[in-house]
Amino acid sequence: MFGATIPTITWSGALLSFVGVAMMEYGGSPNVVVVALSSAIWFILQKFFLDKSGSNLRLCTWSVLWEWIISFPWIPALYTGVFSTGLCLVAEMDAMRDVSATETAIIYGLEPVWGAAFAWFLLGERWDFSEWIGAALVLCGSLLVQTEVMMEFWTPGVITR
Repeated sequence: MFGATIPTITWSGALLSFVGVAMMEYGGSPNVVVVALSSAIWFILQKFFLDKSGSNLRLCTWSVLWEWIISFPWIPALYTGVFSTGLCLVAEMDAMRDVSATETAIIYGLEPVWGAAFAWFLLGERWDFSEWIGAALVLCGSLLVQTEVMMEFWTPGVITR
């Protein structure tokens, strides 16, 4: 991953999705945006960290975990863990079983939209205009990146793998 050349269309799709998530979270707590960005950074860097596991990282992990346990508001975390993450991932994995890799990436890229949809149905939260636009931008960003990936492997009349 490090040192890889990333196409401009991929950066464009990522930027669209980033702006979309920011628009969806604009009315919410700024802490949510920080957590979402931290999560995105972790997903990007996790391979690097997992390849270099060691005792310092283990010690840091346990100390952060302990601090988190004694200081975190549990009800919102439980909702986020169970509904916005757990049920979304279960539904996504079930859907991904029967679709192509491209469709899988699009589904997985829409996780923020799925989380907001669960909040709509379960908590009665309503989206304003900017949140609808944000959800559309996340969808467009995901489709843009995946369409570019599909075009790399497609020539008129011939599908290559």
